[in-house]
Amino acid sequence: MQHIHGRARWAFFLASLIMLGEVFCDLQQPTLMSEIIDQGLSKGDLNFVISHAGLMLLFAVLGLIFGGACGALGSYASLKMGEALRSHLLTVALNDRQAGSLPPATLITRITNDVTQMQNLVMMVTRGLVRSPMLLIGGVVMSIIVCPDLAPILFVVMPILVVFLLVIVRLSVPKYTAMQQSVDHINQIMRENLQGAKTIKSYVLEDHQHADFTTSNQHLQQTSQTAAMATVLLSPVIQLMLNLGVVVALGYGGQLAISNTISNGQIIAFVNYMIQITSAMIQTVNIITAFSRAITSATRVQAV
Repeated sequence: MQHIHGRARWAFFLASLIMLGEVFCDLQQPTLMSEIIDQGLSKGDLNFVISHAGLMLLFAVLGLIFGGACGALGSYASLKMGEALRSHLLTVALNDRQAGSLPPATLITRITNDVTQMQNLVMMVTRGLVRSPMLLIGGVVMSIIVCPDLAPILFVVMPILVVFLLVIVRLSVPKYTAMQQSVDHINQIMRENLQGAKTIKSYVLEDHQHADFTTSNQHLQQTSQTAAMATVLLSPVIQLMLNLGVVVALGYGGQLAISNTISNGQIIAFVNYMIQITSAMIQTVNIITAFSRAITSATRVQAV
């Protein structure tokens, strides 16, 4: 971070703060909807419905503004970081004897592919790393406040998902490390073929070099598939568990509503918060995937 321009740092932190505004706006929608149903529609109070619908529209517009500002600032910060880091790595590679001893293929990969992975992570951090945990925590807290009778459903589902996420992260990081090493190797073969094209033709080694490249290419494909398979179940499992929670909430909440223990608006608000929690968990999956690759890339860049 010490090589990133000051304005890019401010953009990074400001984007994270602005995202809090978008999360706040999103969390207000289910509560307002619940109030419209319970206090407006059920009592036939049209003025109440219109006023709260106007509030929902206001929060939606504010959320749009906050989200757009966060995206613009996050893009600026990530692109500036990538520019500064690539320039610094090239300078180090040219001037530092120890870094210059690294194979050119791995230097190329680290300056291009690895920096791009870190750049993508910065972009996701400015949005997802703030939005997802805050939306997740806020959704859980608001669902407990709005409908405490259905809150035990979350206390069963959430711990299972957290443990599952931790296991997947532990499995995926080594696989992405192996994938980046495979990219190094295929870059090395490409460089040798381009630099030694005349020699290869002179000694009629085209078939040998093609076979060598095919083997490395297939190894990269297999390694990439293995890395992808480590995280491929995250999103479906999260959707399955939380959708099951929604089904249980509707079934159990319906019984409570029949007995007048809770209102229909509380059930709808709780289900909407469950949907927001699902969205936050899926965003967390994307961040974990990017984070798994970025950890490997950051380690390789730091080595230079």
